[in-house]
Amino acid sequence: RRPPRSTPLYSSAASDVYKRQREGRALAALEHPNIVSVLDFDRDPENRLFLVMELVEGKDLDGLTSTGVLPFPVIIFIVSEVLRGLGHAHDLPVGNQSRGVVHRDISPHNVLLSWTGMVKVSDFGIAKARAVSEATASEFIKGKPAYMSPEQANGQRLDGRSDLFAVGVMLWEMIVGRRLFVAEDTRATLAAVLFGQIPRPRSLRGDIPKDVERVCMKMLERDLPNRYATAEEAVHELLH
Repeated sequence: RRPPRSTPLYSSAASDVYKRQREGRALAALEHPNIVSVLDFDRDPENRLFLVMELVEGKDLDGLTSTGVLPFPVIIFIVSEVLRGLGHAHDLPVGNQSRGVVHRDISPHNVLLSWTGMVKVSDFGIAKARAVSEATASEFIKGKPAYMSPEQANGQRLDGRSDLFAVGVMLWEMIVGRRLFVAEDTRATLAAVLFGQIPRPRSLRGDIPKDVERVCMKMLERDLPNRYATAEEAVHELLH
């Protein structure tokens, strides 16, 4: 059970406040069945910007997978719904151009599963409109290292394909039944993301469907041109 979220969006610098206002408006525009809704975007009595987000009664994906390996149809359903939500965010039109919002912190903790069967992506708190800003050395570490894309770990500019890598990590872990990038500290985890071997899932569990493994490995391509270009493309291949 998650209570309504109030995510601060404030900064002391006027330019940062303006940037946060633009980001807040972009996040408030994320209306999709697979994204936790923003119910309010306002200022508190101390003039700090905040978001109020919907209550989702259920569990997060981390809590569900901790009970054991899920059936393949359930895994495919969850991943497809996550990708649909992200695809909407990535294609979000802002103003007169389509700029899109990159989540930057996709992980099992940020996938909420309601008791009624809904799958919702939450915590767009460090998301950025692509045309508004890009990752910097001070920003990129805000995500969870074990689910970062190589380009995020390198502090490079991000697009929606970065989120797809994170979904690929989650899919690998769900079908294999263990963590993918495991290390003793953040630095070692980032090194594993950048250079570590990514075993093919079927080499560790032989009953994984070949087409699911193929989709998973394509989302985990370190070279951006070899990864899926869009979430919609990944959903299509996963379901067909």
